[in-house]
Amino acid sequence: MGSGFYVRTTNNTFLVTAKHVLFGTPTQSRPVATNITVLSYAGTNTDQSVVLAMNLYDLMANTNILIHAEHDVAVVRFSALEDKNPNKMFLFPSVELILDKSVGPVVTPIFQKDRIRLEREAYVGNDVFLFGFPLLGLDNQIDPNRPLLRKGILAGRNLAKRTLIIDAPAYYGNSGGPVLQYETVNFQNVWPLIGIVTQFVPYAERKTNSWQIIWNSGYAVIEPIDFALELMEKFPN
Repeated sequence: MGSGFYVRTTNNTFLVTAKHVLFGTPTQSRPVATNITVLSYAGTNTDQSVVLAMNLYDLMANTNILIHAEHDVAVVRFSALEDKNPNKMFLFPSVELILDKSVGPVVTPIFQKDRIRLEREAYVGNDVFLFGFPLLGLDNQIDPNRPLLRKGILAGRNLAKRTLIIDAPAYYGNSGGPVLQYETVNFQNVWPLIGIVTQFVPYAERKTNSWQIIWNSGYAVIEPIDFALELMEKFPN
């Protein structure tokens, strides 16, 4: 399991997630599964949902999956504008709508480019919100099929690795989820997208000549959304 989100550009719609969610390891060149199902909701307080089935091998064979060479980011193009109807998006043959519990048109939130902030526009100290599907063990108080929200701040940057560090903890299953930055623009509250969750930062202690991981430190690593946008720009319009 992992998390992800949708981004729509002028002519295409993408699933964005962490590379390791789809490929397992940095050296893996093929997806770890032939088929995946992608569950999304119209909002956190609704049962309106959409489930898509995607054949990753077919999508990759048709060059609709791109992975970043240096960063833990992958994008999957699964929908585009119709040639004959420029106002309508269509799903690719490798993608099937298998459940639509929405009322009327599909209402799954999709990030538009005007609600995205680049790496240079993500400010240390700003509040951030983390969405995803964390797997939290055997506690039956948590529904694993519903996303959870965490709040923290943008705590810092790793300039050498070009990653962001937030102080909201991430867990297995959060990988690939979106991170939103809280802003006030023209006296209105907005939450633009700034990045993708890729891993938690462990707290460790040195024991003689080795390190022993004690617990989740409460910090998480974020890939800036810039790297996903780089991949999207490689697709033809």
